[in-house]
Amino acid sequence: MRAGIKQLLPNPNVSADVIFVNADKLMDLVGTQSNNEFFLKLTEAPITISSQYVFVTLVNLSDYFNFITNENGEIIKHIFESNVRDYQGHTSVNKDIQESLENPSTEDFWWLNNGVTILASKASLTTGKEIGITDPEIVNGLQTSTEIYKYFCTAIERLNQEKRNILVRVIVPDSEESRDKIILATNSQTNIPKASLRATDSIHRQIEMYLRNRNLYYDRRKNYYKNQGKKVT
Repeated sequence: MRAGIKQLLPNPNVSADVIFVNADKLMDLVGTQSNNEFFLKLTEAPITISSQYVFVTLVNLSDYFNFITNENGEIIKHIFESNVRDYQGHTSVNKDIQESLENPSTEDFWWLNNGVTILASKASLTTGKEIGITDPEIVNGLQTSTEIYKYFCTAIERLNQEKRNILVRVIVPDSEESRDKIILATNSQTNIPKASLRATDSIHRQIEMYLRNRNLYYDRRKNYYKNQGKKVT
């Protein structure tokens, strides 16, 4: 097979190799992002336990906005894929977050909000006030993140005026089991049906992908396709 491939290449000096992959590996390759190295600016040096690759820190709201958006100012959706729910709209909790953002008080934002949890395959301090994060997954804090995104998008000049901070936890789990435990624990503090907590299982991702290619939308994460404008029918 290697010899046959080399015959098909225009340059006979180019080496060729063959690697066999199964269906699970193909699914992993489909879901892999080509550039997934992010940098998060910090307000202060983080609390960290280097042996466990855990960082707890404060991040200015404008820097967090920059972290979750691309060069076109659009929210980067794939870093929220491991959330068990999509944005829930005008719930009482989201209205409270919006109220806190729109009406600054003597309390910093992070005093009034539980913050966000980011899981990663790798994380390290690049400077005293910046963390390099590989394969970030924001597993808790999508509602807060979306409200922050909407807050700055309505008046982009706010980015240069913002003084408030958000609490951020960056964790590199040492196993898939640990990762699943963190997702479960950080999403169990609010009223979420137990079935929704399985939304990140690979089988449900595969069902969603299979059906989406056939113009059917599997509601793996509650409200995801509703927020994309897909009709119930």
